[in-house]
Amino acid sequence: MRKRLMALTLSVSMILSGVNFINTSQVNAAETVETILEKVGDTYTLENYVTSLKEAQEIQKRYFENGIKKYKITVDEDVDWKSKVKNGYFINTIDGPESEYYNDYMLYNIGSNCESSTIASNNGKKYTELSFDFDGMKNRLKTYSEHRAEMQEVKKKFLATVPNLDGMSEYEKVLKILEFMHYIKYGKDENGGTINDAYTALVKGKATCTGFAEAFNFLASCINMESVEIGNPGVHSWNGVKVCGNWFEVEPQSKNNPSVNDATRNINMTEVLRGSEYMSNIDRAHQEGDKRDTLPVSMIDYMDYKDHTFTSHVIKWNGAKATFYRTCSDCGEYENDGFEYNEKNYYYHMVDRKYIGTDCDVTKVSEKKCGDATVTKYEATVTVDGKTYTSEHTEIDGECNHVVRDSDIKTVKKATCSEEGVIEKTCETCGYTWTESTPKTEHSYITVEATSDTCEDKSVYKVHKCSECGEVIGTSKKMYYSAHDYEFTSHSKAATCTEKGEDLYTCTICGKTETREVPMVAHETELRNYKAATCTEDGYTGDETCINCGKVISKGKKTYATGHSYVDTLETVYETDMSMGLTYKYAYVIDRVTCKKCDFEMIDGQTESKLVGWILADGTEVSKEDRCEYEYVTDKNGNLVPKKVDYSVTQSTSRPSISPTIYETGDYTEVEDTTKSVSKVPAKAKISYAKNVKGKKISVKWKKVKTATKYQVKAVLGRKATTKTTTKTSYTIKKLKRKKTYKIYVRAYNKSEYGKWSNAKKVKVNK
Repeated sequence: MRKRLMALTLSVSMILSGVNFINTSQVNAAETVETILEKVGDTYTLENYVTSLKEAQEIQKRYFENGIKKYKITVDEDVDWKSKVKNGYFINTIDGPESEYYNDYMLYNIGSNCESSTIASNNGKKYTELSFDFDGMKNRLKTYSEHRAEMQEVKKKFLATVPNLDGMSEYEKVLKILEFMHYIKYGKDENGGTINDAYTALVKGKATCTGFAEAFNFLASCINMESVEIGNPGVHSWNGVKVCGNWFEVEPQSKNNPSVNDATRNINMTEVLRGSEYMSNIDRAHQEGDKRDTLPVSMIDYMDYKDHTFTSHVIKWNGAKATFYRTCSDCGEYENDGFEYNEKNYYYHMVDRKYIGTDCDVTKVSEKKCGDATVTKYEATVTVDGKTYTSEHTEIDGECNHVVRDSDIKTVKKATCSEEGVIEKTCETCGYTWTESTPKTEHSYITVEATSDTCEDKSVYKVHKCSECGEVIGTSKKMYYSAHDYEFTSHSKAATCTEKGEDLYTCTICGKTETREVPMVAHETELRNYKAATCTEDGYTGDETCINCGKVISKGKKTYATGHSYVDTLETVYETDMSMGLTYKYAYVIDRVTCKKCDFEMIDGQTESKLVGWILADGTEVSKEDRCEYEYVTDKNGNLVPKKVDYSVTQSTSRPSISPTIYETGDYTEVEDTTKSVSKVPAKAKISYAKNVKGKKISVKWKKVKTATKYQVKAVLGRKATTKTTTKTSYTIKKLKRKKTYKIYVRAYNKSEYGKWSNAKKVKVNK
């Protein structure tokens, strides 16, 4: 994915310079459809019909290298690799696996037009025909070849720095890659864009982080090492490299490469062959790594790695001196006592590692002249743990003039049409032996034919390919008329109001089945969300809703509140006031307005209060008679009591003074009480229980109160109150609101007075 994004970025910069590209923006959007005729005997030939991406790439590669501008390739319409054929991914097959590190750059320089059309057979099978026209391909191929040659030259130079590659450990190979990359400088292109390809990094010597990572990958592939790019998306890129079967991280960017002065001695290993724990804590750029978990990367550094298996060995020659070393059978690392490094600069030395070796006994076997050179052959012998090891080595001093007879040439690897061969030559003069490569052989092309005769496919498919390596140079598919004879078999899926159904059909000839679509059925509806309008709240006519899927088929409409229907009721209200030990009872009339349709009520005005009686200290009520005047005296117990004025005796007509007439103790004679006797005020009511019952109701029960003739029950919600009257000691309040909490009160009363309201009971209406 990253490489595609990289190439897209590169393509944008190239568009500005007028270069053509092979990408999806050039593919014609219009699709044509051609149906094969359904007549007996009709045939149709698909040009270059391929069944795999490899076949398509081999054909495109061959046409590309031979300068063929126009050709067609046909594939099954539903293959998932069709876009790769369309977009020219065959470029990545040219020149072996290492080409992928610079072909992204070339891919977007080749340029082509690709038109796509659909071919439909009579039985419904579809094919996609891709028509290519490589405009100016020869010039671009020339440029591609030049770049390819430059990369191959880089490869040769690099391999020249590792002549003893087979005797090197993987650790040493990593250091050699970094040592070779020292000339690459960090920088952007002339437009300020990033340089993300190995070609520019290795040939031009300039790159940004991704270019360094791709260059490292290319050089690693040249010596068969596994290396991948690790990225912190949008921030930075570096490498993961496999050493001794474990993945470690390497920062190849120039700051970690040796300078010219110390290139032969050491490599700055601050960020080389480190574990993910160390790398993730260096800085923000290395904090995240997209492949750390999938590889996975080792947590510890390679310098702390202790799992080598030193079961192999190697004898290393230095001139006429030979040393035996045990080596790791997995990575070739030499047995050693660990790394030495400078604490300040963290330089891990290539030459100062404490390898554990054994010196060999060296014998000169022969010494011969070959031209101007002296060729000396040595043999080393050493015994370790009771086992003897030997090695031969040839030293050449001067310029040789080797002479080789045909009989002295041996075939090490036979050349084929896909791979070069290897031969071994021995000089008859000095006996020196070396190897050389031999060129590839010619391809041997044959035609392979496959036929099919079914209801679905009646055709002849021909592939023209090499019998040795399988390279495909052309294909074709000639199709004949063929068709199924389908009959209804069964209903495999019933249609509903939300999903289409499916019916199964079976071919009477070959037995193949086919599923056909059945239309959806109609919705079955009912009325939902209906709400009647009330005096104060709007209503809703309801939604026509499908009872099967819940879809609203027809939405309802709002109905408006009806408003209250008022009734006025005059009601006498009593209140008391205490002064000088005597309780005065006053009365006033209120105008109570209620709604006939709901529980709404309010007070709309009241009269002024007037004195209507008294409540004596013992609780006895005395009513005040109209048109009579009273004075206040104390009884024998010292309590203030009202006394009607007797006009047969001269009395003051003014309202009694607040200072009562005081009689001396023992002089007062109780006068017969001529005042009206009334019932006592009912006591405060006590609620036994109040609970919510089904139907948005609250059931209330209370204890019986003496002297009470009736009871009032009140449910309060905010500022609104619903009050009901009953002669019983229980009542059920109806038409309440769900999910609301009400305060419930009860009080008793008789014809003379109301008792106090009970303590409130809170009840939430859930049912």
